[in-house]
Amino acid sequence: MMEKAAARQAELAKPPGSLGRLEDISVKIAGITGELAPNVTRQAIAVMSADNGVWEEGVACAPQSVTRAQTINFTRRLTGVGALSKNFGVDLLVTDVGVLDSIPDELYTDRPEVAVGAAAECATGSVAAIGKAVVTEKGVPAGIGAPAGTGARAGIGVRAGTGVQAGKIWNRKIRPATNNIYKEAAMTEEEALLAIETGIEAARTLKKLGYGMIGVGEMGIGNTTTSTCLLAEFTGVPAAQIVGKGGGLSSDGYERKKAVVSGACERAESELGDRREDPIAVLAELGGFDIAAMAGAYIGAAACRLPVVIDGYISVVAALTADRIFDYYRVTSDVAGQSGCLDAAAQAVRAGQPGKPAGPAFRLADFMFASHKSFERGYEVAVEALGLEPMLLLGMRLGEGSGCPIAFKVIESAVAVMRDMATFEEAAINDDYLDEIRLGDSF
Repeated sequence: MMEKAAARQAELAKPPGSLGRLEDISVKIAGITGELAPNVTRQAIAVMSADNGVWEEGVACAPQSVTRAQTINFTRRLTGVGALSKNFGVDLLVTDVGVLDSIPDELYTDRPEVAVGAAAECATGSVAAIGKAVVTEKGVPAGIGAPAGTGARAGIGVRAGTGVQAGKIWNRKIRPATNNIYKEAAMTEEEALLAIETGIEAARTLKKLGYGMIGVGEMGIGNTTTSTCLLAEFTGVPAAQIVGKGGGLSSDGYERKKAVVSGACERAESELGDRREDPIAVLAELGGFDIAAMAGAYIGAAACRLPVVIDGYISVVAALTADRIFDYYRVTSDVAGQSGCLDAAAQAVRAGQPGKPAGPAFRLADFMFASHKSFERGYEVAVEALGLEPMLLLGMRLGEGSGCPIAFKVIESAVAVMRDMATFEEAAINDDYLDEIRLGDSF
């Protein structure tokens, strides 16, 4: 399909390559979805919220209570990503995978209840009323965090297709906050797998609900510290070279953060020994529930051929984590096609068993788009390790998923060109004048 898309781009009525990266994006989207011009206008951002025990080392200026406050504010569209998503008609899937402070029970949802607009179609196995409708999925296998004995998958509260949040937080809390990585492992490997599974299921559920493209965001005070530790381990770049100031730090605070990151990495390397090549073991030692769930969302999106957009620093490190997990838990090449390979990879991740080294000649990053270049120091190291290039240079460093709504519109534009622009033949233009230009470097 990518060859077909590239061929159509070459036939469109314009100088070769004159739409720059929009052309590349349109070809990549075609490859991911298997469609020349897929419908990507329904969009959602999966926001994973969790606290990090390393906060107690003084690595962040904000109190941990901000994680809870902003997780709730996501549902009210009062945050940066909330305002941008509301403006662009993008839905939010807010998930608690490990927020420290308690959230009122009435703000949680344990089953997929999705309010739909009048134009939405009623899916098989769902109950819907046009207008102010609630769709409840039934008959799906129980998942992690599902109500015991119900046989239903725990789920998501988004108002699909309207750009309005239903005001619920998906409750997949593994426990309140991770351990302090400066002193001990952040989580057990079983907990890491639980968080990854949450992300996989989030992406798959969004695909099932008809979203054509998703983004991945987060909320968790202290998560630039955990991200930097993971980035150092996955790339081999010395931790001290990539430590940034996150949400803001004084000079003393910055020096303390660098010492904590270096110390946490040294401790983890000693604990891991010859298991340093296992990305889930590394994730359990140095990551966070938010990052693990985000990694799962990238794996799940790729498994169902759903284009997925990276936000900023934490999001790109989570993407690199997912890429490393997929590479390590790679399935054998006798599984037919990319979808089959990725689905099997997701299953392998769930089982915690690596596949054979031989595998398909593609990587998880092939299903991702980088939205904007984060101001954080380690961002370039992470995005280069993925082989990606951000679309936007806006000096952003908020996180939350705030770069995703803007990038969605760039990607929409790329698809619109592929879908609606005329070829030379359709525009009744003889393109012989371009023959010489197409032969060489004429631009």
